[in-house]
Amino acid sequence: MIQINERMAQYASRGFMIKRCNPDGKIADAQNMTGFVGEIDITPILTDGKAKLTIKVGQAPQATKEVDFTGKSPEALTPTAAIEALTAASFTGVEFLINADTGRLQVAPTDSTVKDLQIYGTLAGALNFGNCRLNEGLGCYYLFYVDDEVINVAPTVDRTENENIDLEGAQGTLTRITIKGHRNGVNIAVTSKFLDYELQQMIEGGKYFVGTVETPAKYEPPLSSDTRDMLCTLETFDPMYDRGQSLEGQEIAIKSNLYYSVIGASGDVATGAKTIAQFTYNFSANEYKDNDGVLHNPPTESLFSPAQWEARNVLGLKLDFDAANA
Repeated sequence: MIQINERMAQYASRGFMIKRCNPDGKIADAQNMTGFVGEIDITPILTDGKAKLTIKVGQAPQATKEVDFTGKSPEALTPTAAIEALTAASFTGVEFLINADTGRLQVAPTDSTVKDLQIYGTLAGALNFGNCRLNEGLGCYYLFYVDDEVINVAPTVDRTENENIDLEGAQGTLTRITIKGHRNGVNIAVTSKFLDYELQQMIEGGKYFVGTVETPAKYEPPLSSDTRDMLCTLETFDPMYDRGQSLEGQEIAIKSNLYYSVIGASGDVATGAKTIAQFTYNFSANEYKDNDGVLHNPPTESLFSPAQWEARNVLGLKLDFDAANA
């Protein structure tokens, strides 16, 4: 068990994971993952009335199935009709329902203790999971950067400085009232080694087309008229070491920084002679009210002991994208 007053050294970022929030901006946790409301047209992604969908419940193996919308009016699909088609696909461990507060399509684990749920694929995006649209995202799932893709993660606190209110008398004496500054949020700059259109689309929006044998993958940035905020939940990981001398790998804790709701943008990329390009992503996180109405000022920092970290099994949440797209 790690105590909050323990002093530790922090060395070399382990990386981060990120996923989209719900269309209403709330965190898309396992018990509150919602999609579209009203009517939508999903016919452009259907083949013979069907489309693939991948769902992963916690660390359990992912399941990819074809969902048949024949007879469900896919050109004017309603949440109720979508539930009928999705339920008929017989995914294990989840149920589809209408969210009582928003009227949106919702997917939820049948086990209320499950903490993580992911829904992935062109169909998931078309159904508005992760605040996606048709060809504008692939649903609500984790994208991992934990295999040494990250160069650095640099958070900077956004803080209002102290303000002095002064009044000077006729003889020059000063009366001063100091209004204490306050913390507003955090800006996070992430630098990575690799080009990733999927990450760029996740944080900025725009159109993303999955590549096939015949066609290349394509990405188009969002139009200037698209003012939607692509809110995401970002969690970074850092290994912590004991005071004194340690061997690399002898972590005594893993520090997690959880940013409940961030907006992001990709930075400019420069290339040149004998230069390997670096790719930057800039995030901003402010105070966030969770699903229980509790305010949080980011980040929520947690210290996991090695046993707790192993039990959490973050890597067990990774999707096999090749299998899902096969």
